[in-house]
Amino acid sequence: NAILGDYANILLENMRSNVLRWLRSAELSCDRAALLVAQDPKIVISMMMKLAGGSTKLSKDLNVEEYMKQAQMYEKATSTQLGSMLRRSQTDYLTHPLPILRVVEIEKFAESGKYRKLLREGRSAI
Repeated sequence: NAILGDYANILLENMRSNVLRWLRSAELSCDRAALLVAQDPKIVISMMMKLAGGSTKLSKDLNVEEYMKQAQMYEKATSTQLGSMLRRSQTDYLTHPLPILRVVEIEKFAESGKYRKLLREGRSAI
């Protein structure tokens, strides 16, 4: 029965990992929806910074452009095989993506043809 227990643990770990990945993906979908509403990535990123910072006293000192640069640096640093492994080790047990990764994804979506197409289709439906 020890072997059966090992298989059950592997199965449960795989299920847990998939559920957490789904939760993180759902958060990114919410971020994309926020961008569709705000139609300005800097507004969405500013909101993310404020939520991550946790203090309204700090909000006036936040610099969206610098945070976007940090996000690009993080993306570059984690684009190698080792960086990718480190990124996964940071995020695999989280229910939400790291704020810096959310910024990377917002920037990618804002520059995508899919985003522009959704904006065009939304305007034509009004």
